[in-house]
Amino acid sequence: MLSVLNKISSATAWLGFISVLALVLLIAHDVFMRYVLNNPTRWTLEVAMAIQLLFGFLCAGYVLREGGHIRMQLLTDHVSQKSRLWLFITTSILGIFLCGVLAYYSFLMAQSSFRIGELTTLVGYPVFLLKSTVVIGFSLLGIQFIAETFKYCQLLKSGNADKV
Repeated sequence: MLSVLNKISSATAWLGFISVLALVLLIAHDVFMRYVLNNPTRWTLEVAMAIQLLFGFLCAGYVLREGGHIRMQLLTDHVSQKSRLWLFITTSILGIFLCGVLAYYSFLMAQSSFRIGELTTLVGYPVFLLKSTVVIGFSLLGIQFIAETFKYCQLLKSGNADKV
């Protein structure tokens, strides 16, 4: 199961990478249109904001897996390695709960947006698709927190606390 999660996490990270590349090209296009051709596009900001949602939420699980999230080391640097593992287990369980709550309420917002047929202002694409990105992102991040919890529990059980 962990290998499947790793593949999903890597795939969504690639989608995030591609979205950043698209964002760079989009902004370059807008700069060219605005300053060279003196013909700015009105829709660029709206599309750029949608792409930023893709990047931010689809990459969150991958960043957690790779240890890229910000950690408060003030406390963890001054406790034993076993206590550090317990802190990581506790924060991972809190992360699971928080992601579950946020995914649930994001789902309700996406569902409501779908029901009313909400569209973006300029481009006119369905807003529920953007809100669904948030649901998927929090769900994947929550699942990654579950994997992290199991990883830390295994390290604690095997006595390999020094691998944290």
